[in-house]
Amino acid sequence: MHIKSTLIKKCLLVVIIYFSAFRLFAQDCFSYVSIMSNSDSALIYIDNKVMGIGEVKAKLPIGRHFLQIKENKFLWNSQTFTDTIFIKKCGEEKKLNYKFKKRVLIDSQPQNAEIIKNDKIIAFTPALIEEDTNQLKLTKKNFLQKEININALKQNGNIFYLQRVNEKLNNNNFFESSLFKMLLGTATVFGATAAFFKIKADNKYDNYLQTKDVSIYDDVKRLDLYSGIALSLLQINIGYLVYKFLSN
Repeated sequence: MHIKSTLIKKCLLVVIIYFSAFRLFAQDCFSYVSIMSNSDSALIYIDNKVMGIGEVKAKLPIGRHFLQIKENKFLWNSQTFTDTIFIKKCGEEKKLNYKFKKRVLIDSQPQNAEIIKNDKIIAFTPALIEEDTNQLKLTKKNFLQKEININALKQNGNIFYLQRVNEKLNNNNFFESSLFKMLLGTATVFGATAAFFKIKADNKYDNYLQTKDVSIYDDVKRLDLYSGIALSLLQINIGYLVYKFLSN
């Protein structure tokens, strides 16, 4: 009985030593994986942990590992690569290279315009579009269509200002319209009227200072009132002209 118990203890000790040695060996068993991308700002995750930006060299144990590369976590609609790394033996060296497609940001004012490629809607502004895309068009209801040369775009900040359909007609016609001529004419009349009454009021005021006649002073106030009304109308007139000029 004692011999049997001793044998069992020895077997358990061998098993414990074996698994301890295996575990120790497994802990020292690693392979090296180099992960590269063509984006300096790309975030590289292995097993949901950030390992680096742009390019990393990771030390991984035997087994399966989940790889994720995000183009830029702050960039809307950024590209993402997902992959699985299998490490089968110790001392292995792997090199993995991932290339993001180059894209440019296209935006419009107003936004939410259709981006058309080959007569098909591929996105709405703002959107990241691949650089190898052919000629594009921006369309939006009640706005003029705008064509885009993809080769002439910058990497960022491509904002296209869309023009309303009726805005172009208004721009061309206002300075030749009868309204524009009438505003110029009335501005001249209001200016001359304001100046006329102001001069008359100043002359009357000089007489008042000499005579101290109250009736003359009443005339001065009446003429100043007329001058002020004409000047106010002139300011409104000029203000509207400036508004139309700036808006066009």
